[in-house]
Amino acid sequence: MHEGLSEFLSKLKTCKIIICNNNKNRQTRLAVGITTVEQEEIIRSLTVADYHSGPEDDLDPNSRGKVWVFKKCIYRKYFYIKAKEIQIKENYEYSFVYSCHIDNMIFVEDWKEGENDGKTIL
Repeated sequence: MHEGLSEFLSKLKTCKIIICNNNKNRQTRLAVGITTVEQEEIIRSLTVADYHSGPEDDLDPNSRGKVWVFKKCIYRKYFYIKAKEIQIKENYEYSFVYSCHIDNMIFVEDWKEGENDGKTIL
């Protein structure tokens, strides 16, 4: 387990979450039939078992800091979630989530009933 992961996940459960309003995130909400609030719940439900990589340098030239990447099976689909490390602004903590969408690197054919590697399936 990577140092700092448990602390990040703990803070992610209580901080403000700002989800990027990009096309992939919107299309996932429509395809799966969920709301932004439900996307936030998915993010808050992340566990150490969902960890994929990070922290890595944020590649956005306008934003310094680190990002964490997670993959989680929800609604019988694999989600790719990339969240920025916890920031503090005007006395509140928040995380900017670049990605919370269906993982385009894992295809539906790869998912098998009852075989979810311990990941959550709703």
